[in-house]
Amino acid sequence: QQVIKDLRDTFRVKDGFGLAAPQIGSNVRIITVNPSAIEMDVDYRIAEQLIMINPEIECSGEHVLSKEACFSLPGLTETVKRYPQCTVTFIRENKEIETIHLSGLAAFCVQHEVDHLDGKLFIDRLSRFKKSLVVKKQRKLHKRREAARLQVQREFEDDARLYGNSSDFPRISKPRSAKEQK
Repeated sequence: QQVIKDLRDTFRVKDGFGLAAPQIGSNVRIITVNPSAIEMDVDYRIAEQLIMINPEIECSGEHVLSKEACFSLPGLTETVKRYPQCTVTFIRENKEIETIHLSGLAAFCVQHEVDHLDGKLFIDRLSRFKKSLVVKKQRKLHKRREAARLQVQREFEDDARLYGNSSDFPRISKPRSAKEQK
């Protein structure tokens, strides 16, 4: 119950299509999706979130392209191949077993979230070459964010020296190298 509560709370703050328990540090097979955002059938759209415990999916159809993003890889969007339909069987919060048929965005979203339960990110569905380009892009993005963070910190420290006692403000350490981060 605590994992479900944490998943709901985090998802409300993040406001996306779906979220999986491993993304919030819980190694259990639970996902949540936003039925309205992913265009599920009307019956489900009354709920802000649909919790799926132990979801099992069966996919069908010829692969199609799905443009995806992920909370685990902020700022990154890529196109991957997904099945256009899937049937998902899961346990609801009230412990009832339910099976639903999904297509389009809803099917893509559930496949994406179940991938998280299986330890996969959407970039794992890219070719090795494309994935290497994406990883380089992500590293550059991280470096730019770190540089911006350091610039803001320097400006803050400069202001502190000008307008107050700089010893009251914590000093920032230099960024860790990629080697140190591993």
